[in-house]
Amino acid sequence: MWNVSDNRGEDLAEYLISQLVTIPLTDREQAIAEYLIDLLDSRGYLTEETEQIADQLETEEDEVARMLQVVQSLEPAGVGARDLSECLLIQMDQKIEDTIARKIAADYLEQLGKNQLPQIARKLKVTVDDVLQAMEVIRELNPKPGNSFSSRENLKYITPDVTVVKLKDYYEI
Repeated sequence: MWNVSDNRGEDLAEYLISQLVTIPLTDREQAIAEYLIDLLDSRGYLTEETEQIADQLETEEDEVARMLQVVQSLEPAGVGARDLSECLLIQMDQKIEDTIARKIAADYLEQLGKNQLPQIARKLKVTVDDVLQAMEVIRELNPKPGNSFSSRENLKYITPDVTVVKLKDYYEI
């Protein structure tokens, strides 16, 4: 027999919406920001195009883009990004000045993932050591800012009714 229990913590959407109250927004802007927050996936990324969202909300794309910037200004840093590169750049905007790391995050993530450090250094006209230092800066960033929150579905933990442990010459129940 297994006992299944529901443990629900604050999810990403709730956390982000709670931060919106500190920002002076019109009712319309608040509704758009909340809609964008509801569209975020479990990583904290926005996977729909702003043009499609504007069509759904019957508003201008630039208004959706402005509200997306508001969402991207919330914590955790990187939330609301549309891809990994944008996620890392948003985080760097908030706390990191490293221009080499910024350039790598913007243009060379694929090569970085393939460990093509000399090629990146050559293209950026820097040393491999500079690329290594930038790589360390990038490693400290969170590529999935939404992962630290419980998912939108209820979490279910399975707890066994009985545990059997094998010791040296016998089993203990």
